[in-house]
Amino acid sequence: MLNLKHKTALFFLCLLTLVLLSCGASHHIRTDQIYWAGDFTYSQLKDGGGIVGGVSSNVIEMTYTVRTEHNSNFYETLILEMKEAQTIHIMSPEQLLEHIGRQNYFNMMGNFDDEGLVDEGTLQFLADTIPDVQYLLLAYIADEHIIDDEYDEYIKEGGESKVETDYHKTYLLTVEFHIYDLHQAALVWRQIIYNRAEKSDSRTTRSGCVEGCIDSIFQAVLFGEPAKIERKEVLVKIYKKLVKNLEKA
Repeated sequence: MLNLKHKTALFFLCLLTLVLLSCGASHHIRTDQIYWAGDFTYSQLKDGGGIVGGVSSNVIEMTYTVRTEHNSNFYETLILEMKEAQTIHIMSPEQLLEHIGRQNYFNMMGNFDDEGLVDEGTLQFLADTIPDVQYLLLAYIADEHIIDDEYDEYIKEGGESKVETDYHKTYLLTVEFHIYDLHQAALVWRQIIYNRAEKSDSRTTRSGCVEGCIDSIFQAVLFGEPAKIERKEVLVKIYKKLVKNLEKA
């Protein structure tokens, strides 16, 4: 029979195993280049400067708080990943809002939510209002699907009946990126990036209804939702891929 010391060591070993099994999702990323103006290059983007307009979508509800969080995540990832970012004039979504006013900004983003494009009049307005920046970059979350699979297996462990549950989550996210040349009031880059993120987790609970519920709650408090993948994690991988693609332009 195990003494208290051995039981404690076994308990923490089980915790460590669960933590290791819960770490990280695998990401499978694919790019489709829909449009690329022949005269647009990354060097021109660096020279002309850019506005990170923000993140838009018609598949998730873009409340003020949600849009602000997505905008910050998008801008911060680009700044961290872009080479020589400190030498490039890059305006954040928040700075854009301050320049053109709250109403104009949310009208532009609301139209982009609905239409998936920026009209020529808006591009001309931005060019007139912010003449020292040439390009506008926008992200559009076009599709999002989450698939959860769960499999139970009844096992015997130390003479006790238990349930081993395998969890598998698949997170499918599609983001479309537009870059507009404000001086020409025209689209110069349209690219779609797909990310298929997958994560598996395994947890063991006692087989009794009450005991199993207690174990599940205990594990959820310690380790969170099994096989959890955050939207932010999936998006960051997509944004990093965008930077790599742009730097090859």
